[in-house]
Amino acid sequence: GVPDTEVKRLCDVHVQVFADALAGHAPITVPAGHPLDTFQRENQALLQVTASLRKVAEAIGEPPDGAAWGRLKGALSDTVERLAEVDKHYLRKENQLFPYLENHGVEGPSKVMWAIHDDIRALIKQARATIEGDDAALAVSTCQALAKMVDDMVTKEEKVLHPMAIDTLSDAEWAQIRAGESDIGYAFITDVPAWPPAGEAGAAG
Repeated sequence: GVPDTEVKRLCDVHVQVFADALAGHAPITVPAGHPLDTFQRENQALLQVTASLRKVAEAIGEPPDGAAWGRLKGALSDTVERLAEVDKHYLRKENQLFPYLENHGVEGPSKVMWAIHDDIRALIKQARATIEGDDAALAVSTCQALAKMVDDMVTKEEKVLHPMAIDTLSDAEWAQIRAGESDIGYAFITDVPAWPPAGEAGAAG
């Protein structure tokens, strides 16, 4: 019965409160081609894109430098378009991973993260509009907010969602998730190996 906006806020508070403890957790290690390994690889590539976005925005400045805006507007736009590829990552979470978690009664992460995905999509749309409209100040602040929100989602995935998912789902369920990934596609990476290896798919349980 708690509004989604309040749940999102509490989720942010939760991650901040437990940030130090969560940081001490070792990354999940799964075989190459396993859906979680692919999510993690995409996240590493994603963090490079948000770092680039932040770097370009900072070079334009707050308040923006007119000459820098003229010189870097194209780079900012190109980086936002690269970042927009994250939608495939979020779509696989929403349509592949979340339904399996919900089958186990794990619904909280789905609702909170899906709402944040939509916030990120809205910021990407706003970033495009402000760059196209030559609103340098709003473009810079929007891109900075976008980079932070995306980075925070990576933290929520790596420290909260992934450990929960690996503890909840069976190998057979992960294999079913993997089998449907190609319908949506991948973000930032292309070389996703087959998993489970040939001959093991039937034995996964």
